[in-house]
Amino acid sequence: MKEALKEEQKSLKKYDRVWVVFDKDDFKDFNKAITFAQKHKIQCVWSNESFELWYCLYFNYLNTGITRAQYITKIEESIQKATLKAKFKYKKNDPSFYPLLQKYGNEKKAIVYAEKLQKLYEGKNYAKHNPCTFVSDLVKELKNPESLNDIL
Repeated sequence: MKEALKEEQKSLKKYDRVWVVFDKDDFKDFNKAITFAQKHKIQCVWSNESFELWYCLYFNYLNTGITRAQYITKIEESIQKATLKAKFKYKKNDPSFYPLLQKYGNEKKAIVYAEKLQKLYEGKNYAKHNPCTFVSDLVKELKNPESLNDIL
């Protein structure tokens, strides 16, 4: 988080917004990181427990927190079922995975599901907002960058 702020401050370019993306995992200062981002007007995209929650939402609504390994199992099962290929294995940072999500999953539903999860929680103890993801905010921004100008 602080690195993003440093990069913005030392850049010769003026940024209209800066984004950071992270997940909770075993992050001990999770709440502090989110509060820091908000204080410094950094667009903060986080998932609790893991980023893979976002991928799962392409296929199913989940409102029970599970581990990263369980999310990965659900992703693999969803892709295997959709493609009828029993050998699919999820690999983090695999560039061929996003096209599979686009082809077999439903991004619009994932956004709706993410927003539904966000509404389940109140307060600033974000570490307890599980499951929850704000990846949908970044996805909406990338698809329609001028939309964020209204809330900045």
